[in-house]
Amino acid sequence: MKNSNQNLGVLAYNKGLSAENLAENYLINLQWNILQKRFRSPVGEIDLIAKKTNWLLFVEVKARKKMSDALMSISAKQRQRLINAANYYLEYYYPEIENVRFDLITINQSGQIEHFENIILSDF
Repeated sequence: MKNSNQNLGVLAYNKGLSAENLAENYLINLQWNILQKRFRSPVGEIDLIAKKTNWLLFVEVKARKKMSDALMSISAKQRQRLINAANYYLEYYYPEIENVRFDLITINQSGQIEHFENIILSDF
């Protein structure tokens, strides 16, 4: 029998997977091609990586009760990990691409999606 901490961990993991699936479908509907889900590198993880024409999109997905909570949940340390993981991905898979964007997709309890573009402004 699992203890309550394990149950909470499983619930959080499943909630995260569900939110990522909703975000993936949302991006597909916007004509983005999903290249990677849950991309892991030695320097960090990226929830979704998508491509459209000459743009590469790195997406952080957050499931929260309130949309405003999701925006506040991305720390400076997490932003740096996203940038490091994106640089790693670009170096190995798309060294020639010039147009890169970091977005945040938030999903609340009722499944409502909010999309924030350009959450990290960084030179690549």
